[in-house]
Amino acid sequence: MKEDRFLKYLESYYQEHQTINDIPRDLIVMFEGEPLKVGEFLATIRKQHRLYLKNDSSRGSMSETSLNRYKVLDSFGFEWEPRKKKQKDLEENDVCMLFIEKYYEKHQTLEGIPESFTIDEAEYSIRNFFAHIRVNHKKYLSGENSKGSNSPTALRRYASLDKMHFDWEPLETKKASYEEDDKYLSFLEEYYQKHQTLVGVPKTAIYNGEELNIDIFLTDRRSKHKENLTNPDYIPSELELKRWARLDALNFDWTPRETLHQDKMQNDKYIRYLRMHYQTHKTINDIKAKQEVEFEGEILKIGDFLSDMRKKHLAYIEKKAGVVGIDTELMLKRYQELAEMEIDWRPSESTISIAKIARANGLKTNKLRRYVERFNGDIEKALKICKGGAKYKKVVHKKAKGVSPNLTTIAQEFEIDMNTLTSLLNKPALHIRQPKQVLMYDKDTNLRQYCLDHGLNYTVIQKAIKLRMKGLSDEDLQSLINRCICEYKTQGQQRPSTWIYSKYGNEALVTHLLTYLKLDAEAVLYDMSTNCIDIYQAMENNSFARSSKQQYDYLEFIYRNAVKFYKATCNAKHDRDTTYELTESHLEDLVREYSLTTEETSVIRESLDRYTNAVEQYHLFNVGFEKDPEKRVEKIIQYSLDEDEVEEAFFMPLKFDRKALIGRDSEIYKRRVILKNITVSWSYMSEKEKQAKISHYQLTDEELSFVTSTRKEIDDTKAKVFTKK
Repeated sequence: MKEDRFLKYLESYYQEHQTINDIPRDLIVMFEGEPLKVGEFLATIRKQHRLYLKNDSSRGSMSETSLNRYKVLDSFGFEWEPRKKKQKDLEENDVCMLFIEKYYEKHQTLEGIPESFTIDEAEYSIRNFFAHIRVNHKKYLSGENSKGSNSPTALRRYASLDKMHFDWEPLETKKASYEEDDKYLSFLEEYYQKHQTLVGVPKTAIYNGEELNIDIFLTDRRSKHKENLTNPDYIPSELELKRWARLDALNFDWTPRETLHQDKMQNDKYIRYLRMHYQTHKTINDIKAKQEVEFEGEILKIGDFLSDMRKKHLAYIEKKAGVVGIDTELMLKRYQELAEMEIDWRPSESTISIAKIARANGLKTNKLRRYVERFNGDIEKALKICKGGAKYKKVVHKKAKGVSPNLTTIAQEFEIDMNTLTSLLNKPALHIRQPKQVLMYDKDTNLRQYCLDHGLNYTVIQKAIKLRMKGLSDEDLQSLINRCICEYKTQGQQRPSTWIYSKYGNEALVTHLLTYLKLDAEAVLYDMSTNCIDIYQAMENNSFARSSKQQYDYLEFIYRNAVKFYKATCNAKHDRDTTYELTESHLEDLVREYSLTTEETSVIRESLDRYTNAVEQYHLFNVGFEKDPEKRVEKIIQYSLDEDEVEEAFFMPLKFDRKALIGRDSEIYKRRVILKNITVSWSYMSEKEKQAKISHYQLTDEELSFVTSTRKEIDDTKAKVFTKK
C-alpha cells in the first residue's frame, strides 16, 4: 500500500503533542516539501466515518485505505464527533453557570461577583460569559434565530439567570459624549497592554456587555487628525486633543496606507514567490489564471495577482486617464521586476481559437467568449459553466417528442410514391399556430363558448382550472370545471390564486409571513399565480433572485443542483446535522468541479442558506397555524422536527396580531416574549415559583390560561409524535 502522508504527519504531531484533537479546521502545513491540508483531511475522514457507521459505502467510506485510517486515528484517541462531545460536556459541566448559581445561593445576589475565577489552573471569565449571554439573549428576544441564541443550553441559562434577577440590560442610560468615547479608548488601552501593539485590533468588539465599532471610531480619529495637519482653519476640540494624546501613547499608526505601501516596497511577498518560481521553472507564464499557492504559511492568489498586473500594465502603457493606482512607485517597481522575469504581458487565450472550441463542444462562440473574458482567460472553467448551463436548460425546458415515422412506411401506408411525397414535404410550410388544449363544459359544449354565451371571464376560469390541475385536487376534470365556475360566480373576477391564501385565510397574513421569511412577498405570490407553481418552488426561485445579481445568473444551474441534493437528503430522512454536512460536502464538490471563486461560492451558499432557512421556518409556521391536532402531528413527523422546533412552532403565531407582523420593539411583542418564556419553563417550575412568576409579571386570567393550555398542548403533541415515531 502507498505510504499515507496524512497519517505520517499526524503520527509525528501526536508524538509531539500527545493529541490530534486540537488541530484547527483550516490548518495547512508544508510537509516533505509539499502543502498538506490537514484540517480539511480530518473533516473529510469524519464524514466518511459517519457513512461507514451507517453501512453506507459511498465516498470510499469502506475502502481499505479508509478502514486503515479509522484504525490508526482511533489509536491516537481521535474524537469522531467533537461537536456532540463539546455540547454534552457543556450540558453536564456548565462551569460558569455552576459558579454563578453557587455564588447566588450563598449571597442571594449577583452583585460583587468576581470577574473571573480559576479551577484546575484553568481561568474562566465571568465578565465575558455575561457579555456573551446578554448578546444571545437580545437576539433571542428579537426573534433572530442565530446559532446558539435559542439552543436548549441557552434557554436553560436564561431561565436560571431570571431566577437570580439577572440584569439583562445594564447599560440602558447612555453616557455623556466623552464617556461614550472613553469606552473605546479604554478597550484600546487594555488591548495594547495585553498585546503591546494595536496591530490586529478587531473591527468590532464586545466590551462591558456592549458592542463597539472600533473601526469607525479609529477612522474618524484619523480623518480629524489629517484635517488638523492639512487645514490651517481647523481647530480641534479639547476632547479630540485628549483622544490623540492617548492614541499616541499606544503608538497608534495615523497613516496605515503609507505604512502598508512601505512594507510592500520592502517585502513584496508576491514578487518574492514569483522570483522563486522563475528560478525553478525558468518562466512564470505557466501560472494559471486562478492558481493559488501556499507560500511562507499563507495562501497567495498568484493567478489573480498576475491577471491584475497585466490589466494595470496595459492601462499604464496606453496612458488611460482616470485609472487609479497604475503608476505608483510600487506598481512601477513591480512592472520592472515582472519584465525581468520575462512575463508575457498579453498571453494568447489558447493555441486553438475560441470559435473552434465552441464548435467542437456544440456551444455558441459569442457566449463562450464572454465567459472566457469573465473568468480572466480560464477556458476550462468557461467550458464547464457553458456546458452545465446548456444541460440544465435542456432538462428544464425539454418537450416530449414522438418518434417520427419512416418516410417509406408513410408512403406505403397511404399508397404514395416517394417522389410525390418528397415534393410535398419540400413545399414552404404554412405558419399555423398549434391549437391549445380545448376545455369542454360538457361533452358537447366548448367551455370558452359557454363562458362567452353566459358573460363569464374565460381567462380567469381557465387559469383557476390550470392552478388546480397542478396536483391541488383529486377530483375529475369535469367536477373541477364546475367548481371553478361556481367559485367565479361568488367571487367575481378576482385573481384565480385564492388557493395561495386558503391555508391561512387572509392575503395580508401570507404577505407578512413571506416578509418574515426574508423573501420578496410580491414576487413569490406573482410567481405562484402566474406560473402555477407551489410555494416551495417559488421560494427556491426567489432565494436565488434575492442573493444573485445579473452578473452571476450563469450560476443558477449550480444552485439548482445544490437545492436538488438538499431535497434528496431531506427526503432520505437524514437528521438535520447530517443533511447540512452532506449538502455542504456536495457544494464543496461543485466548487471544485466548476473552479468557483470565493464570490461565486458566496452567491450560491447565500442563496442556498436563504432557501433552506425559509423552508424550515415555513414548516414551523405550517405547524403553528394548524388547528387540527392530528394534522399537526402528521406535519411534525413529515417535516422531521425535533423537540425544540416543535416548541418553537407553537409560538410562531405570536409574531402576528390581527394578521399582521408585530413590530419587534412594540409592547405587545415584548409581552408575548415574556409569555413564551414562562410557557417554555412552566413544566419545570414548582408551585411556589409559578406563583412568583404570576405575581411578578401580573399575569391576567387570560394570559395564565394561555400559558397552561399551550404548555399542555405542546406536551400532548410531543407525546403523540414520539409515540408514532
